[in-house]
Amino acid sequence: MPIINAFSSLTELKQQLDDGEITAVAIAAHFLERINRFDPQLASFVSVFEQRALDAAEGQDNLLAAGVNLGPLQGLPIGIKDLLHWQGTPCSAGSNLLKGVISDETAEVVKQLHAGGMNIVGKTQLVEFAFGGWGTNPRFTAPWNPWDKKCHRIPGGSSSGSAVAVAAGLVPASLGTDTGGSVRIPAALNGLVGLKPTQRRVSNQGCIPLSVNLDSIGPLTRTVKDAALLFELMSGVTLAKPQVGRMRVAILQGDMDGVAVEPEILQVFEKTQYDLRQCGIEVVAIKAPFSLPELSRLSGEIITADAYAYHCQDLQAHPESYDPVIFGKLMQGQSTSSQAYLCAMETRRQYQQAFATMMLDVDAILTPTLSMTAIPLSDVDEQKAALATFTRGVNYLDGCAISLPVALSSAGLPIGMQLIAAAEGESTLLALAEALERQGEWQTVPPGFE
Repeated sequence: MPIINAFSSLTELKQQLDDGEITAVAIAAHFLERINRFDPQLASFVSVFEQRALDAAEGQDNLLAAGVNLGPLQGLPIGIKDLLHWQGTPCSAGSNLLKGVISDETAEVVKQLHAGGMNIVGKTQLVEFAFGGWGTNPRFTAPWNPWDKKCHRIPGGSSSGSAVAVAAGLVPASLGTDTGGSVRIPAALNGLVGLKPTQRRVSNQGCIPLSVNLDSIGPLTRTVKDAALLFELMSGVTLAKPQVGRMRVAILQGDMDGVAVEPEILQVFEKTQYDLRQCGIEVVAIKAPFSLPELSRLSGEIITADAYAYHCQDLQAHPESYDPVIFGKLMQGQSTSSQAYLCAMETRRQYQQAFATMMLDVDAILTPTLSMTAIPLSDVDEQKAALATFTRGVNYLDGCAISLPVALSSAGLPIGMQLIAAAEGESTLLALAEALERQGEWQTVPPGFE
């Protein structure tokens, strides 16, 4: 029997595959067995395509045996968020409104995965229509954060199932979407790498939108290198390999004023600055022409308006099909006038310009990804607590960002840090993240899932 480690990176699995130690069928079977064993509790998948995945893996083995090379991710399994269309499969977007709907199209990013020889094993749970960062979904269920098997803690959202599936070793990678942190938030809460690319570098065609102006599709992975490989496959962009030794990373002065950040996260934030300096990177404090908490509020105005515009007909015709909390959020956009919307977009343009100018002097910005670690699901109060304070502004500015795991709290819960770069700055961003990743050996396997 070939030895397959469910917590191997994509790169490690591919090396075993290329060396002839394992087959694509063996890899697919291994992860499908883990899905069957662990997902009844975790609830990370909405749909699993077992036979389809095994048949696809056999096809990739045949291609590899014939010398057909489709790239560095050929023959490897992946999960995709149930917001992405794949012709002939269900696409619910986490909502009763679309329950049982079968896609008649395939998202462009799914086509890219197939072109690279990747094997989609299933579609993952999410917050209804991707509208929320906590990972809750009363109609379908909230996936179980694997870092605490006794207490149901938040998985983060909206790409909740995508994160849980990778964290628990049910797939080596997954795709999510990010409108205000929906890849980075669950990545931080589950001890993963989560990349939010610059909008439209990865095509959104065939993805059910939350905000057409702010949505990005990005990967959740175990390593920065895996995130980079998936970004290259999805976008068609070849990343440069810049040297990080003389780069400058900024800390935003006063940006955490008034934000209740857990003390342990602040300590890790300080330690991360030290780790960057150990890489030869200059860490500087600057005063930005914006604050991330303020941008979070401004971003919300655009999200609600865009989301209402997409859903308005169904909100009127089928209100009972929406969860009441999601229905209320969507209806907030009804009051946005055309004039107010145009004003909001002009304000955004001005902030984007200011951000671009600021980033001429620094290579990236460092923040905590979140102000808290994963809390019990029963403690969630979405009306009182803001989860996306440090993440939403990146989408508003149309930068790119990555969350990477850097520590565990004293309670054994993951802590993530966020690096932010300018639009189309993924090469710089990923080089910095990989340098930071090399500074520590952080535990990324939840206890009990080995």
